[in-house]
Amino acid sequence: MSRRAPSRVFIIGWDGATWDLLRPWAAAGQLPALSRLMAQGAWGPLRSTIQPLTAVAWSSFLTGCSPGQHGLYDFIHRVPGRYDVRLTSRAGRPVPDLWSLLSQAQKRVAAINVPMMVPVSPVNGVLVGGIDAPGLGPETVYPPEFIPEIKQHVPHYRIAASERSPAQWAQALHEMVTGRADLLTHLLARETWDCLMVVFSATDIAQHIFWRHMANGEQPYADTILHIYQACDRVLGHLWEQLTPDDTLLLLSDHGAGPCAGALYLNRYLEQGGFLQRREATGRSAHTLLQLGKRFLPAGSRAWLKRRFGPVRDRLESHLFHQAYDWSRTRLYSLGSYGHLYFNLRDREPEGIVDPAGVTALVQEVRNYLDDLRDPHTGEKLVRHVWWREELYHGPVVDRAPDLIIEWANLALPADCWESAFQ
Repeated sequence: MSRRAPSRVFIIGWDGATWDLLRPWAAAGQLPALSRLMAQGAWGPLRSTIQPLTAVAWSSFLTGCSPGQHGLYDFIHRVPGRYDVRLTSRAGRPVPDLWSLLSQAQKRVAAINVPMMVPVSPVNGVLVGGIDAPGLGPETVYPPEFIPEIKQHVPHYRIAASERSPAQWAQALHEMVTGRADLLTHLLARETWDCLMVVFSATDIAQHIFWRHMANGEQPYADTILHIYQACDRVLGHLWEQLTPDDTLLLLSDHGAGPCAGALYLNRYLEQGGFLQRREATGRSAHTLLQLGKRFLPAGSRAWLKRRFGPVRDRLESHLFHQAYDWSRTRLYSLGSYGHLYFNLRDREPEGIVDPAGVTALVQEVRNYLDDLRDPHTGEKLVRHVWWREELYHGPVVDRAPDLIIEWANLALPADCWESAFQ
């Protein structure tokens, strides 16, 4: 009797993928590999995390834990006892991830462009950081000896992109897909893996850049999102051809996507309600310069600056945040991608003014205030619920969570922590 080959697990991530696009395209035969997978496997919408963010959702998948256990709640986090902010990273997760557990079981693993893996840690295999990785380096690739192998076999490989024109973006996103595809092909030929995962972030980025073109039929970029998904679909089909009946194939995403109707600058709204007081014009020029650099510098330049001057950037952003508010008149403020709320709590924050005994009353006050928040164009209610962190999260690192978490009723109008008006 011949011995059966050990089963393998292959995981493909399409970041930001939404069934709103995938189902009609699959039904129309435009995504044949996905259509086949839907016909032969199990599929359906999954519930993402609150908030549905890359850093939070992928960390929950990789660890099997809720944010209250893995400790990542946003792309940034506060430094305890200070008004400083830092970028979130894998270093902040106190629980082991999938690759660590598989390596402990002597399984060979390869994880390519999975978000929130930086700084990388030793595994029984290879790791390449995802969209949060500032280029190829010893903190983003394990083992470091894998870096020249990538450059030799996939010289056009790129982790991320930062372009200016739609034409440049379209080309860069296709290069991101083909680079991952070619690296996947190289890894499959290199050896047999027990678990291999690759995440395609171009799907998410394409939707950010080109959704408006798609929705309005604006040529020549109306089909760019579809073309990116079709390129990913071809990779899915190629991988499928190499599977055995004992292998397992998973296709998943961290969250969905949709049109953006505008932006709500939540701290302006909180200021209007008397919850905080901003210092007008303090640090505006430095903040504007910082944001322009993030938006317009090429990816390679930003990666070099991040590697060389990451601590300087953190200090600058912390300084700008600290100087943005009159803390003697601020009870509550928003910070993060979806408007997480923090108390300016006495004996916890350096200049805290909120008496812990008055927190319950403050929560009810802000809940009532946010309950009246409406879309200025449609009158639609924007906030579904405002949660205490202990109502959502359980675990040893709940204290890292925002004090209050807004569950938005309409994610087409997201919140931003820095500016101060409807736009």
